[in-house]
Amino acid sequence: MSLPADFAVYAEHSDKLVKVAGGWNPRIFNRAEVEEGSSIRFDAKAGVLRLGPGVYHITGSSQVTYNDLDPNPPTPGWNTEPRPNGGYSRLRYAADVDCKNEKAIVVGTISNANMLPSLIETYLDVPEVAELVYEHQVGFGTIEGIYLEDDATGSTWHVFARIAIRKVGATARAREKSALCSAFDAAFQTYLASPETYRRLYASYLGVTPKFVPTVGGGAWPTPGETALARVLKSGVLRFGYAEAAPYVFHGANGELSGFDWELGNALTALLREQYFHFAPGKGLRAEWAKVEVGTGGDPEELKFEALHDGLRRGLFDVAMSGQANLGAGLGTSDATRSVDWTASTAILFTNILYTGRDGHDLSDLVGASRERFIDRVKGWAEVIVMCVANPGPSPINSAALVAAINQAGGHATLRNDGTLPSITEAIAEQTIHFSVGDAVASSWIGNQPGFAGLNLDIAAGTQPLQSAQPVAAFTLREG
Repeated sequence: MSLPADFAVYAEHSDKLVKVAGGWNPRIFNRAEVEEGSSIRFDAKAGVLRLGPGVYHITGSSQVTYNDLDPNPPTPGWNTEPRPNGGYSRLRYAADVDCKNEKAIVVGTISNANMLPSLIETYLDVPEVAELVYEHQVGFGTIEGIYLEDDATGSTWHVFARIAIRKVGATARAREKSALCSAFDAAFQTYLASPETYRRLYASYLGVTPKFVPTVGGGAWPTPGETALARVLKSGVLRFGYAEAAPYVFHGANGELSGFDWELGNALTALLREQYFHFAPGKGLRAEWAKVEVGTGGDPEELKFEALHDGLRRGLFDVAMSGQANLGAGLGTSDATRSVDWTASTAILFTNILYTGRDGHDLSDLVGASRERFIDRVKGWAEVIVMCVANPGPSPINSAALVAAINQAGGHATLRNDGTLPSITEAIAEQTIHFSVGDAVASSWIGNQPGFAGLNLDIAAGTQPLQSAQPVAAFTLREG
């Protein structure tokens, strides 16, 4: 029996003592035991498995253990409990940071903290590219004395998690993006040929350069044919739909449209005009912007997507673009989010730390510094008040981990995790908190406004910012 060219086995060996945190704990594989071909890779820094197009057979195991840290245990062997906490592992899409089990790729078998492993096995069809996270949760708030890794015996051969991935065939869902979406990507790739142009645009609205500049794979200019791209070029107008919100698309003080996405969309329209100048001679191409109204009473990103998707279906515009989180990035969301073609990411969001200015600390030397340097600075303060929004995204998780890390370093940090956008805005303005943790673009926008008395530290609150990052993208209707 011949094996396909692409297969890999990654393992998490116990090189150190790693405590279990509340909620889901990503397995950070530190050994590539087998890695053949180019379709499967693990990014240890981001904690993300990356798979190219294809169908994959995936198996894995994950376990945790008790350890009372007694240097002289009365009996040899691993510490166990008569009524151990239960838990399980799961595999999910990295972009689906608020993933419910119903949307996970696969949920593992039930396990417990007495080193009983949770096992997974599944097949996954990846039509384009998939980024995955394997993670484990245990206990119901009682996690004291439970560890993801335990190097108590000094051995590096204790494996606490392993995943085996084998590409078994070509994807059954291979498809091309619409010509209009592909042309957008090609124009964006041309625009990013000079990354400084993107950085200057970002900094002009947000006051800091982006930590992560998006990339575009492929980006070949498509032939218009009989497609939506051809209709746009013949009309001479590329219509963008937007939901008004700073800093993406909004009306400035002079009453005219402005914003990061507004300028980027206009710049890409100019590149499209140059590329296809011969298609409709004398017609040219200009951008128009059509506003949609977003409903209330639900998740803001889903409501914005629904409004923009409805405008596309009704033919009110050709491209939806206004800071929309790519809800289809995990391929585990609604049929509607999978029914459109998403462009390459136009921005990468991560959870950012913003200093309100409370107590007048000089933190100017920390701007753009590491999370570790931040913790080392604030651990000596008499108090550190951190606030985040109450939502299913990464902000509460990263905020809780940040507060725990400050306290573990000897600090005195507390977390207010019941915030709303209005309450956090008020807390920042009135300096009733020291730090807010949230969307890096929103934080940077606040930090760049006249009269802001604090400082945008531009520090990622999470230990693995790319793991919990959210891509922002435009989207078009699918064709065919």
